[in-house]
Amino acid sequence: MRKGEALKRRLPEPELLGSENPETLIVSWGSNKGVILDVLKAIEANEANEANEARIGYLHYTYLWPLKTERFKRLAASAKRLVLVECNKQGQLGMLLKQESGIDITHKILKYDGRPFFYDELLSKLKKVLP
Repeated sequence: MRKGEALKRRLPEPELLGSENPETLIVSWGSNKGVILDVLKAIEANEANEANEARIGYLHYTYLWPLKTERFKRLAASAKRLVLVECNKQGQLGMLLKQESGIDITHKILKYDGRPFFYDELLSKLKKVLP
């Protein structure tokens, strides 16, 4: 028990990319990072052209246990929408976050065919969730 607590104190917080005060918070982990960042660049470029800024933040988890939830809880409290992006059928990170923080992520973009998210596919799915 003490080792777990010591490890939790030493692990870094999940990395926040994008807006520091997001209206939409995307949460994911692992190999989804690259495609999510590419999609966010495209959305930001499109929003800049339309002069309509959508504040989007991406919280990337590297370490899943012991799970650090302080930053997630703070960002989730002020975000209008939470979006989970995962490559598994059940949304396991979302379940773990709910277990540890009590916060349920309602918008889930899940893929479970054994293949990674592709740029066009994720862009299309995210656009359906964004205002």
